[in-house]
Amino acid sequence: MRHAFRFEMNLRESLILGLVGAGGIGFYIQTYVRTFQYEKVATLTIVVVIELANNAIRTLLR
Repeated sequence: MRHAFRFEMNLRESLILGLVGAGGIGFYIQTYVRTFQYEKVATLTIVVVIELANNAIRTLLR
């Protein structure tokens, strides 16, 4: 269970860092949107949706 939680933390941190310009998944999302590579954006968006679903499930289980 700890490994899954750590994975989620790493994913969240890489998204946030990328969106502010420090690299990570958010960086790739911005790059792909700017170059109109929407199929790649969609793949990365699935990762974000999984993260949101994990947060919702975790909130319900508390």
